[in-house]
Amino acid sequence: MKKISFKSVNKIFTANLDFRDLISLSLKKTSATKALDNISFDIHESSLIGILGENGAGKTTLLKLLSGLLIPDSGEISLLGLKDNSEIKKRTGLLLNQDRSFYWRLTAEENINFFASMYGLDKKTTRERTERLFEVLNIDKTIYKKRFDTLSSGMMKKFSIIRALLHNPDIALLDEPTKNLDYASSLRFNAFVRNYLVKEQGKIVFYVSHDMREIEEISDKIMILRNGKLLIFSTIKELRERQETSLANIFVKTARHYE
Repeated sequence: MKKISFKSVNKIFTANLDFRDLISLSLKKTSATKALDNISFDIHESSLIGILGENGAGKTTLLKLLSGLLIPDSGEISLLGLKDNSEIKKRTGLLLNQDRSFYWRLTAEENINFFASMYGLDKKTTRERTERLFEVLNIDKTIYKKRFDTLSSGMMKKFSIIRALLHNPDIALLDEPTKNLDYASSLRFNAFVRNYLVKEQGKIVFYVSHDMREIEEISDKIMILRNGKLLIFSTIKELRERQETSLANIFVKTARHYE
């Protein structure tokens, strides 16, 4: 049974008319960008999918479509057999590289409690899950009482990770999760994702990173996107057997081939 299926999915963003054009009722054509271009893939089992691509390749758009935050302009998306978009949002956890969902004047604890209430979590469950993630991310409990706008960028990223995973989603969508994290926290978090979320809990994780070594070390499968197109979707083993080279070289060769 397919857990996730994309069939010929397209997503187009159109630039808005500026105020002058609206006032003059201008009918000039607006520019359109095809963020995802005829994307198709299937995922049948728990796995960690590493996503590589240059800036603007469509990586974040892919995550937003998987989360139900965006809908495709054409094509079909199936996630866990769900039809209701609200249910899809409950079963996915989205971490964006630029997370603006926190209330800066509230403490870190008040923010997390707010999101927990949005997920319908009780205090006991919230405390247990938060404590586990504090341990994974090496967060001192005293940080919990500080206003969010006083935290470092690395600490903000850690709380963004907690918010994305707090409701124990079946599908985790992680956009550069280790960006701004210290080295030790990055290692601990990646081990948690790989060994606990995927291997032990049986979840599906999509993991975006620009760090080739990181992707190569933790992923079961690799996606390479370029200009909205899915160029490669394969296991690390298959890539090496076909091309007999490092992931970095495969990425460069693939990008040059499609220029």
